[in-house]
Amino acid sequence: MRERIYAEVENGTDALLRAVSLLRKKEFQIVDLDLKLRESSVISDLYITVEGSKENKRMKARDLMEKLYDFKNIKCIEGGKL
Repeated sequence: MRERIYAEVENGTDALLRAVSLLRKKEFQIVDLDLKLRESSVISDLYITVEGSKENKRMKARDLMEKLYDFKNIKCIEGGKL
């Protein structure tokens, strides 16, 4: 099952690395990853598409990302649109 997630994160690679590390640790396969910097802002828009394994069917990637302290406004995107 694929899940596309959007989150607002602080600029820099730290937030991106935390998200990728957590999802890989929980055996999610990252299918697509996009980090877009906003002009004149300390916030970036992060889009991640993941596919879960058979073992983690009950676990949602969105729920995991909510545990990351600098991730805000986390949403699942239906049909690829926010």
